[in-house]
Amino acid sequence: MLSVYLLLVLVMAAGAFIAGRSRGKALAGDGTRLHSLPAYHGLFTASATIIPMVALLVLWGIAAPRLVEYFAIAALPADLQPADEMARGSVLRDIQMAADGFGEPSPALEAAGATYAAWRTGLDVGLLVLGGAFGLSGAWWARSRLGPLFRARNRFESVVKVVLIACSAVAILTTIGIVFSVLFETLRFFARYPVFDFLFGLQWSPQTAIREDQVGSSGAFGAVPLFAGTTLIMLIAMLVAGPIGLFSAIYMAEYASPRV
Repeated sequence: MLSVYLLLVLVMAAGAFIAGRSRGKALAGDGTRLHSLPAYHGLFTASATIIPMVALLVLWGIAAPRLVEYFAIAALPADLQPADEMARGSVLRDIQMAADGFGEPSPALEAAGATYAAWRTGLDVGLLVLGGAFGLSGAWWARSRLGPLFRARNRFESVVKVVLIACSAVAILTTIGIVFSVLFETLRFFARYPVFDFLFGLQWSPQTAIREDQVGSSGAFGAVPLFAGTTLIMLIAMLVAGPIGLFSAIYMAEYASPRV
């Protein structure tokens, strides 16, 4: 579905570019001097088509899966409703398998799978229709703005600048999110396991029960074996890479011919 939508974005962007460039050429054909080249009129029109369609895709990707999962789980009987987040994930996997036709699900799961498939198909079709409407609206708005004195080049360059800033912001926010995620999980871990035992413990065996109905040990999280293994790998790597790298550098700098 994503590939179909992206293909629609490309086709509509190409059409908007051609329409905008044609409009610029028509304005220039009357002997009027344009502020920007016709190609910039086309790029501005194409960008006005792409931006709302991509924004809709991002919002759809966030909201649509949650809607599908909500209505699929709501179709289950009360006794099969998940009690916690882990059970919810397991139930959703069973519903997805039933929707895709795998296995032999129970009648309740089969009904929930049918609901899941129906909502997923409906939302996919809605994305295509609404995305096409957004793209056409953006193209129509951009084309209506074109004129001899319209600063298409400046507008398009401003759009590119905003897109680049947004990409940089996404990279920065992703890094911050990773840091906070690791920090949060670290605090949760050390709230249950002492720091001293982690740093100086001699046994690493993270085999623990993740649910109440599972059988498992309490786990041992001594990091000394990890530190020792990492140090051993580092020493072996340096014993191989150090002499070879150093001798190769000396040979290349002092003894190798210009041809080598």
